[in-house]
Amino acid sequence: MMHGTDWSQVVKDPRFTTIIRRKWLLNFGLSAAMMIIYAAYVLIMILAPQWLLPALSPSNPFNVGLLLTLILLLFIMVAMIGFLLLRGNDTHADIHRFIAQHRDENSATDA
Repeated sequence: MMHGTDWSQVVKDPRFTTIIRRKWLLNFGLSAAMMIIYAAYVLIMILAPQWLLPALSPSNPFNVGLLLTLILLLFIMVAMIGFLLLRGNDTHADIHRFIAQHRDENSATDA
């Protein structure tokens, strides 16, 4: 278990702040990408709704807009979850490795 002084040393370490900054940039970038994609879709709905109105088939009540909405939402969910699992877990693991390394260094100097 880390003591308060150990934790303050970890938080002040420039390597730790670099890891946290990378994680924050990843989260901010994913959020911004999702908002840009969704904003573009909303703008299409507002400025060119005729693109989304055609029916998929004469006997089908669904239109292109509904299908596009479902595809877009699924794409965003899969992309975000996939990217966070592939890249986000690496950054999270970096944080844990750094804290464990710092704990080991302090244990070695205390002994």
